[in-house]
Amino acid sequence: MVTTTVTTTFHNPSRDRRREWQRATHLYRDTKQFCIDGWETGEFGMSVTTASIDNALYSAIQNQAIREAKSD
Repeated sequence: MVTTTVTTTFHNPSRDRRREWQRATHLYRDTKQFCIDGWETGEFGMSVTTASIDNALYSAIQNQAIREAKSD
């Protein structure tokens, strides 16, 4: 699988935009940790889908978090 990294820079982001970015970053981290914890405790098998995760992230971002958690 090929991974592409995109680096973004916000020029003078508003306070709301910074908070939104922070919230999304924390949700992403929590999603990865949720998957890792679930696999370690045996709560679910290797087939985790976005339906198993209840948060406000886009499904594509949730899928990326699941893929990264599997590799960790």
